[in-house]
Formats: sequence, C-alpha cells, structure tokens
Amino acid sequence: MAFENVVYPAFIKQEEENFGIHFPTLLPENGWDFCLTSGPTKKEAIQNAKKALAYLLAGELYDNEELPSQAPIPANLVKEEMELIFIKTSYSDYAKGVEEHLPGRH
Repeated sequence: MAFENVVYPAFIKQEEENFGIHFPTLLPENGWDFCLTSGPTKKEAIQNAKKALAYLLAGELYDNEELPSQAPIPANLVKEEMELIFIKTSYSDYAKGVEEHLPGRH
C-alpha cells in the first residue's frame, strides 16, 4: 500500500478562530460543509491537511478501494471566502503513524 506525491484540490477558509481545509470533490457528500482538518494558521492547517489526506487515502487502500478521483473544484461553485489550494501528500511521510492507526479502524 503506497502512494507518493498525490495532489488533491481543496479550499481553505477562515472558520471562527481556525482555518478549515475542505475537500469537496474528494468528499462530495460533506466536503463543502465540513472541513477535513483545520489549524490556527493557514500554514498549520495545510500541514494538518497533508497528514489527514494521507490517512484518508491510506484507509481507502487498506479497504481495497481505489484512490479517489482528483477532480478539480468547479470554478462556478467557488465563493469569495474560499481560497483554492492543492494539497500534496505521500504515504511515506506518514507511514509509521498510518500503519499504527489503520488496524484499529474496523
């Protein structure tokens, strides 16, 4: 199970005291309304998103699923408070934590 340097579109927006990272095309059922992760600064939110994305993708592979589509976010759905970003992650960056976490998910 591995993936390296995968990139998924997201948007970041300020949500109260944190910056939330949303993946609406990766998580179409709730990615528009709920952030996958957040942080007190944009930089920390993006770092947290890299890890959260790696765990999410590893979980898909662990469940014998394909990696989800990297479909772009439709421009006509982007609102003024959203900043489009691209989150790049790799399994190898988080392998130890992922391997400890995955067996306990089920």
